[in-house]
Amino acid sequence: MWEFAPAGGLHVPASPSVLDLADIMQTLRAELAEEVGINDPPRDPVAIAVVSDQTASSVDIVVRALIDGPAPALSIAGEYSWECSQAKWVHLDQVTGFLGLAPGGVIEPTLAIARFVGWFS
Repeated sequence: MWEFAPAGGLHVPASPSVLDLADIMQTLRAELAEEVGINDPPRDPVAIAVVSDQTASSVDIVVRALIDGPAPALSIAGEYSWECSQAKWVHLDQVTGFLGLAPGGVIEPTLAIARFVGWFS
């Protein structure tokens, strides 16, 4: 099934009782590099939502941020190739069509995020 990427588990913060945007961004920077080949740090990050995934017994923190430059070519190879079998850039004006027809379906948390930000109804 399809999901938004990058995504990954948060590293344990220095102070386990406090999780702040800097902790979230540290993981996001690593996941951007690992999963989609973006090495430039995102700018102007804002945590916009928290999504509970009952199936995976996890909680997703959704961050909206800007990334400069062109989208790199996607390649499923190397150390992290076990994480997925396909990857695809989808332009914002094509998200609704893609999510509605994605081969194999889309995980519910991704649909919930897309609905929340207004990309899917």
